Amino acid sequence: MRIKRAVAAAATVLALGPITGCGGGGGGDDAKAAAQPVASPSAERLESMTGPVILDRAHGEFLKAASVKLTGTVADKARTTASFTVSVKASGDCTGSVELVGDGRAELLRASGQTLVKPSSKALAEFFGLPTAEFRADRWIRLAKSEAPGAVASGMCDLKAIPVFGDGDWSKTVTSEGTKTVNGRKVVSVFTMTPEDGGYFGYVATDGPARPARIESFHSEGHDLGLTVDFSDYDAPVTATLPPADQITDPAAAG
Repeated sequence: MRIKRAVAAAATVLALGPITGCGGGGGGDDAKAAAQPVASPSAERLESMTGPVILDRAHGEFLKAASVKLTGTVADKARTTASFTVSVKASGDCTGSVELVGDGRAELLRASGQTLVKPSSKALAEFFGLPTAEFRADRWIRLAKSEAPGAVASGMCDLKAIPVFGDGDWSKTVTSEGTKTVNGRKVVSVFTMTPEDGGYFGYVATDGPARPARIESFHSEGHDLGLTVDFSDYDAPVTATLPPADQITDPAAAG
């Protein structure tokens, strides 16, 4: 399946992968904060905990969830280039859509180990070099996980692939950044960074379980692509069911 240049940009959305680039943020107390032992659960307020402890709590709550809704945007320095809404189950099944500003949209579905996309006419023309006789708009296309589009689409439905809160590998450089309000809720923020993956701000709800509320990539010179993801609807039912076989086009079968 041949993919045009713009799919590389769409992959940033689908994979929700880290934005490279460091510089700025953090602080001189990073090493000391990382070295502190994780406190045992207590009546201590989340706001008063160290960055690594906050992140550890949020990581645990995030991966305990049966499902989470992701709503986000990808933007370059000048404008938003894509937006997405995807409901993801802990099992890896998901359903949602990606809107590529000015270039159409595509529905996304993962169920029973299969990853499908249903592009609009504009998205099909812009992103897929496919004969319209074989691949029509508003028809599901099965993506092979061994190919790049299938791999990144599957990654979007993997909660462990979510930056900061999904992978649990950000404790080398983590600082607490105080409190703010996100979507009407009080949250405590942490700044996380690795040399390979760059920096993110993560926001964790202070009322109830320490559930992640948002992540924002950290902008640095030379790295203008930004990612913002809001998390909501924890543990809500998610229905992800394969459509009938006659509504699916399989590129592998088409040759």
